[in-house]
Amino acid sequence: CASLNVFILHFEQIRYCVQGEDGYEYDRCQASLLTLYYTLIYTLLWMPMYALAAHFSSDKKVVYFGHVMTERRAAWYGMVLHLLPCLVLLAPAIRMLFGSTCYEFESYAIMLGVMNAVFETTRYVPQLWESIHSGVSGAMSYMRLLLSIAGGLGATIQKALMNESWSTWGPPLIGHGLELSIFFVNLYNDMRTKRADEATDKESAELIEDDEAKRKVAMLESAEAKALGIDPT
Repeated sequence: CASLNVFILHFEQIRYCVQGEDGYEYDRCQASLLTLYYTLIYTLLWMPMYALAAHFSSDKKVVYFGHVMTERRAAWYGMVLHLLPCLVLLAPAIRMLFGSTCYEFESYAIMLGVMNAVFETTRYVPQLWESIHSGVSGAMSYMRLLLSIAGGLGATIQKALMNESWSTWGPPLIGHGLELSIFFVNLYNDMRTKRADEATDKESAELIEDDEAKRKVAMLESAEAKALGIDPT
Protein backbone atom coordinates (compact mmCIF):
# COMPACT_ATOMS: atom_id res chain seq x y z
CA CYS A 1 0.00 0.00 0.00
CA ALA A 2 2.75 2.45 0.92
CA SER A 3 4.75 1.73 -2.24
CA LEU A 4 1.73 2.18 -4.50
CA ASN A 5 0.65 5.30 -2.64
CA VAL A 6 4.06 6.92 -3.15
CA PHE A 7 4.30 5.68 -6.76
CA ILE A 8 0.92 7.12 -7.77
CA LEU A 9 1.40 10.47 -6.05
CA HIS A 10 4.89 10.88 -7.55
CA PHE A 11 4.13 9.34 -10.95
CA GLU A 12 4.38 12.59 -12.91
CA GLN A 13 7.73 13.36 -11.33
CA ILE A 14 8.93 9.80 -12.02
CA ARG A 15 7.91 10.11 -15.66
CA TYR A 16 9.69 13.46 -16.06
CA CYS A 17 12.80 12.01 -14.43
CA VAL A 18 12.80 9.01 -16.78
CA GLN A 19 12.29 11.28 -19.82
CA GLY A 20 15.04 13.64 -18.64
CA GLU A 21 12.90 16.77 -18.72
CA ASP A 22 14.45 20.13 -17.86
CA GLY A 23 14.61 20.68 -14.11
CA TYR A 24 14.51 16.95 -13.38
CA GLU A 25 18.19 16.12 -13.27
CA TYR A 26 19.43 12.78 -11.94
CA ASP A 27 20.61 14.07 -8.55
CA ARG A 28 17.40 15.98 -7.89
CA CYS A 29 15.28 12.97 -8.85
CA GLN A 30 17.15 10.58 -6.60
CA ALA A 31 16.75 12.82 -3.59
CA SER A 32 13.02 13.19 -4.25
CA LEU A 33 12.40 9.48 -4.89
CA LEU A 34 14.20 8.24 -1.79
CA THR A 35 10.88 7.46 -0.07
CA LEU A 36 9.76 5.35 -3.04
CA TYR A 37 13.00 3.35 -2.95
CA TYR A 38 12.64 2.77 0.78
CA THR A 39 9.04 1.55 0.64
CA LEU A 40 9.67 -0.61 -2.44
CA ILE A 41 12.77 -2.30 -0.99
CA TYR A 42 10.99 -2.84 2.33
CA THR A 43 8.12 -4.54 0.49
CA LEU A 44 10.34 -6.76 -1.66
CA LEU A 45 12.46 -7.87 1.28
CA TRP A 46 9.47 -9.76 2.67
CA MET A 47 9.32 -12.14 -0.29
CA PRO A 48 12.53 -14.13 0.41
CA MET A 49 11.23 -14.82 3.92
CA TYR A 50 8.69 -17.30 2.56
CA ALA A 51 11.31 -19.14 0.51
CA LEU A 52 13.58 -19.34 3.56
CA ALA A 53 10.67 -20.56 5.70
CA ALA A 54 9.86 -23.24 3.11
CA HIS A 55 13.52 -24.30 2.90
CA PHE A 56 13.92 -24.75 6.64
CA SER A 57 10.45 -26.20 7.26
CA SER A 58 9.88 -29.93 7.49
CA ASP A 59 7.49 -32.24 5.68
CA LYS A 60 5.64 -32.83 8.92
CA LYS A 61 1.91 -32.58 8.36
CA VAL A 62 0.00 -30.10 10.47
CA VAL A 63 -3.46 -28.53 10.42
CA TYR A 64 -3.81 -24.97 9.14
CA PHE A 65 -7.27 -23.42 9.12
CA GLY A 66 -8.87 -26.85 9.03
CA HIS A 67 -6.68 -28.21 6.21
CA VAL A 68 -3.93 -30.80 6.61
CA MET A 69 -0.68 -29.93 4.81
CA THR A 70 3.06 -30.00 5.32
CA GLU A 71 4.80 -27.05 6.96
CA ARG A 72 6.77 -26.47 3.73
CA ARG A 73 3.62 -26.30 1.62
CA ALA A 74 2.05 -23.92 4.14
CA ALA A 75 5.02 -21.57 3.70
CA TRP A 76 4.55 -21.50 -0.09
CA TYR A 77 0.82 -20.93 0.34
CA GLY A 78 1.66 -18.01 2.62
CA MET A 79 3.73 -16.40 -0.16
CA VAL A 80 0.88 -16.81 -2.64
CA LEU A 81 -1.61 -15.32 -0.20
CA HIS A 82 0.77 -12.39 0.27
CA LEU A 83 1.29 -11.83 -3.45
CA LEU A 84 -2.37 -12.00 -4.50
CA PRO A 85 -3.53 -8.88 -2.60
CA CYS A 86 -0.42 -7.04 -3.83
CA LEU A 87 -1.23 -7.87 -7.46
CA VAL A 88 -4.89 -6.94 -7.01
CA LEU A 89 -3.92 -3.55 -5.57
CA LEU A 90 -1.31 -3.06 -8.30
CA ALA A 91 -3.69 -3.78 -11.22
CA PRO A 92 -5.41 -0.35 -11.38
CA ALA A 93 -2.08 1.48 -11.22
CA ILE A 94 -0.71 -0.43 -14.24
CA ARG A 95 -2.94 1.75 -16.45
CA MET A 96 -0.72 4.67 -15.54
CA LEU A 97 2.07 3.12 -17.59
CA PHE A 98 -0.08 3.35 -20.71
CA GLY A 99 -0.95 7.04 -20.83
CA SER A 100 -2.94 7.73 -17.66
CA THR A 101 -1.91 10.39 -15.17
CA CYS A 102 -1.65 10.39 -11.40
CA TYR A 103 -4.59 12.81 -11.14
CA GLU A 104 -6.99 10.08 -12.31
CA PHE A 105 -5.89 7.88 -9.40
CA GLU A 106 -5.67 10.49 -6.66
CA SER A 107 -8.65 9.06 -4.75
CA TYR A 108 -7.21 5.55 -5.11
CA ALA A 109 -3.86 6.75 -3.77
CA ILE A 110 -5.58 8.34 -0.76
CA MET A 111 -7.43 5.08 -0.09
CA LEU A 112 -4.13 3.18 -0.22
CA GLY A 113 -2.63 5.70 2.17
CA VAL A 114 -5.45 5.18 4.66
CA MET A 115 -5.09 1.39 4.35
CA ASN A 116 -1.36 1.67 4.91
CA ALA A 117 -1.93 3.83 8.00
CA VAL A 118 -4.28 1.19 9.46
CA PHE A 119 -1.83 -1.64 8.74
CA GLU A 120 1.08 0.44 10.05
CA THR A 121 -0.59 1.01 13.39
CA THR A 122 -1.91 -2.53 13.89
CA ARG A 123 0.60 -4.87 12.22
CA TYR A 124 2.48 -5.64 15.44
CA VAL A 125 -0.58 -6.12 17.64
CA PRO A 126 -0.77 -9.93 16.98
CA GLN A 127 2.93 -10.35 17.79
CA LEU A 128 2.62 -8.30 20.97
CA TRP A 129 -0.42 -10.34 22.01
CA GLU A 130 1.43 -13.61 21.32
CA SER A 131 4.53 -12.46 23.19
CA ILE A 132 2.51 -11.48 26.26
CA HIS A 133 0.45 -14.67 26.42
CA SER A 134 3.08 -17.23 25.35
CA GLY A 135 5.71 -16.03 27.80
CA VAL A 136 8.54 -16.94 25.40
CA SER A 137 10.36 -15.12 22.60
CA GLY A 138 10.84 -18.15 20.34
CA ALA A 139 13.05 -17.40 17.33
CA MET A 140 12.52 -13.63 17.48
CA SER A 141 15.55 -11.61 16.38
CA TYR A 142 16.47 -8.84 18.82
CA MET A 143 18.87 -7.35 16.27
CA ARG A 144 16.14 -7.03 13.63
CA LEU A 145 13.85 -5.35 16.14
CA LEU A 146 16.55 -2.92 17.28
CA LEU A 147 17.47 -1.97 13.70
CA SER A 148 13.81 -1.51 12.75
CA ILE A 149 13.08 0.56 15.87
CA ALA A 150 16.17 2.76 15.52
CA GLY A 151 15.76 3.39 11.80
CA GLY A 152 11.99 3.75 11.93
CA LEU A 153 11.88 6.09 14.91
CA GLY A 154 14.68 8.17 13.42
CA ALA A 155 12.80 8.65 10.14
CA THR A 156 9.53 9.27 11.98
CA ILE A 157 11.00 11.93 14.29
CA GLN A 158 12.65 13.59 11.29
CA LYS A 159 9.27 13.88 9.54
CA ALA A 160 7.71 15.37 12.66
CA LEU A 161 10.53 17.92 13.08
CA MET A 162 10.15 18.93 9.41
CA ASN A 163 6.51 19.82 10.19
CA GLU A 164 5.09 17.21 7.85
CA SER A 165 1.46 16.22 8.24
CA TRP A 166 0.78 14.00 11.28
CA SER A 167 -0.66 11.40 8.90
CA THR A 168 2.86 10.74 7.56
CA TRP A 169 4.55 10.19 10.93
CA GLY A 170 1.71 9.33 13.34
CA PRO A 171 0.96 5.74 12.19
CA PRO A 172 4.66 4.75 11.93
CA LEU A 173 5.25 6.20 15.40
CA ILE A 174 2.52 3.95 16.83
CA GLY A 175 3.86 0.95 14.87
CA HIS A 176 7.43 1.40 16.07
CA GLY A 177 6.13 2.01 19.59
CA LEU A 178 4.53 -1.44 19.42
CA GLU A 179 7.86 -2.85 18.21
CA LEU A 180 9.51 -1.31 21.26
CA SER A 181 6.88 -2.93 23.48
CA ILE A 182 7.52 -6.31 21.83
CA PHE A 183 11.25 -5.89 22.48
CA PHE A 184 10.81 -5.24 26.20
CA VAL A 185 8.13 -7.93 26.66
CA ASN A 186 10.34 -10.59 25.07
CA LEU A 187 13.41 -9.35 26.94
CA TYR A 188 11.46 -9.76 30.18
CA ASN A 189 10.28 -13.23 29.08
CA ASP A 190 13.83 -14.34 28.29
CA MET A 191 15.22 -12.97 31.57
CA ARG A 192 12.44 -14.70 33.53
CA THR A 193 13.09 -17.97 31.69
CA LYS A 194 16.83 -17.65 32.35
CA ARG A 195 16.23 -17.07 36.07
CA ALA A 196 13.89 -20.07 36.20
CA ASP A 197 16.48 -22.26 34.44
CA GLU A 198 19.21 -21.09 36.80
CA ALA A 199 17.01 -21.83 39.82
CA THR A 200 16.25 -25.30 38.43
CA ASP A 201 19.95 -25.97 37.79
CA LYS A 202 20.82 -24.77 41.29
CA GLU A 203 18.15 -27.00 42.84
CA SER A 204 19.36 -29.98 40.80
CA ALA A 205 22.96 -29.29 41.85
CA GLU A 206 21.91 -29.13 45.51
CA LEU A 207 20.03 -32.41 45.18
CA ILE A 208 23.06 -34.04 43.57
CA GLU A 209 25.33 -32.71 46.31
CA ASP A 210 22.89 -33.91 48.96
CA ASP A 211 22.73 -37.38 47.39
CA GLU A 212 26.52 -37.45 47.14
CA ALA A 213 26.84 -36.45 50.81
CA LYS A 214 24.37 -39.14 51.86
CA ARG A 215 26.26 -41.73 49.82
CA LYS A 216 29.55 -40.75 51.44
CA VAL A 217 28.01 -40.91 54.94
CA ALA A 218 26.59 -44.34 54.16
CA MET A 219 29.99 -45.54 52.92
CA LEU A 220 31.68 -44.23 56.08
CA GLU A 221 29.11 -45.86 58.33
CA SER A 222 29.51 -49.11 56.41
CA ALA A 223 33.32 -48.94 56.74
CA GLU A 224 33.09 -48.23 60.46
CA ALA A 225 30.64 -51.10 60.95
CA LYS A 226 32.96 -53.48 59.17
CA ALA A 227 35.87 -52.28 61.26
CA LEU A 228 33.90 -53.07 64.40
CA GLY A 229 32.87 -56.44 63.02
CA ILE A 230 29.23 -55.43 62.73
CA ASP A 231 27.18 -56.54 59.76
CA PRO A 232 26.21 -53.23 58.04
CA THR A 233 22.98 -54.74 56.73
